[in-house]
Amino acid sequence: MKTCSYMPFHRVTLPRTCSRSRRTGRPRRADPSPRAMAPTPGSPYSDPETSTRRPPDENACPAPRRDPALFRRSNSREATDRQGRPVRNSVGKNELQNFGKFRVSGRNARGWLDRIMAGRVPRPNPLALPPMLSPSGRLMSDLTISCLSETEFRRAGSYGAQEIHLRWFETHLEDDVDVENVSVRVTGFQIAGLRTHDPLALATRDPTDPRLLDVRPMAVRQVTCLVHRMSYGDDPGFRLYCPPMNQCSLWKTLWEADRPISAGADSERAVLRDRVLEAFTAAVDDAHVQGHEPIWIDGRVQGLCTSGGYPPRAGVSVASGFVPRDRARDGLGMRNEFLDERRPARPATRPPFHAEGERTLG
Repeated sequence: MKTCSYMPFHRVTLPRTCSRSRRTGRPRRADPSPRAMAPTPGSPYSDPETSTRRPPDENACPAPRRDPALFRRSNSREATDRQGRPVRNSVGKNELQNFGKFRVSGRNARGWLDRIMAGRVPRPNPLALPPMLSPSGRLMSDLTISCLSETEFRRAGSYGAQEIHLRWFETHLEDDVDVENVSVRVTGFQIAGLRTHDPLALATRDPTDPRLLDVRPMAVRQVTCLVHRMSYGDDPGFRLYCPPMNQCSLWKTLWEADRPISAGADSERAVLRDRVLEAFTAAVDDAHVQGHEPIWIDGRVQGLCTSGGYPPRAGVSVASGFVPRDRARDGLGMRNEFLDERRPARPATRPPFHAEGERTLG
């Protein structure tokens, strides 16, 4: 009698969400990125990594706290789309802690990099993205390399693969070359989008128009950063590297510089380009302009007062304010609102006293 035995095989499909990072169960180490932004952590290389974050005043699209294993879309879709929208329309920000970073130094640093990397090693200042190959010619990794000098280089790659990269470097290390993992000692932020230069220009006095792939130090308010000029999906971008102790200060600087731009508040500055500062006198005896009083022209509010006062020597109430450029002319009939009353005002084309400066000039 012949017995046939068989083993049943079943094909099982496990649910896979969009996010491969799982909730951190034990935050052994954490980067100093601001926790007030409600981050949702992932866990590459056993360290927390901020996956999504939201400002505390945004309740319409709450940041996902869990990423359950479902066949449906991940619940991080709305938060991810919300964070990607500023990159397409204005400016987006992301931290650099999720990059593995290495410092390569020594007299033989360039020669060693030239042998271990398949691409061209950059000269001082520009960046390069050469691939790193295995002995069989297979791609191991793409690493961004920046040359600070002929004896010092920086490399950035996958944070989760930093130990793999470090073992590979140490296996092929040569004399007069020092490789150091500085992933937890260097962090920062990257910004990208159509208006990337605008918040950076508000936060630094250094030139913010470097060429693509340039590397330069830059003082962003009180933080000295190593800035890489990048490109993200055909949009301009910057990577700003700094020490961990300065990351919170850098975030505050970038956030405050970007808020007017992202909120559209800079449109007010565009409107002011069509206005001119006008000085005028007001027919009022018992009050004077303090600031923010409406300026009425032809029955409509056309501007606001910026400042004013009553100089006793002139004997008249004076003020200044912005009015439309096409309405600023000699003899323009205006009215200022004082204590719920509209008082006549007219442009002051001459100073109220010593108009010619004869006493000053002698």
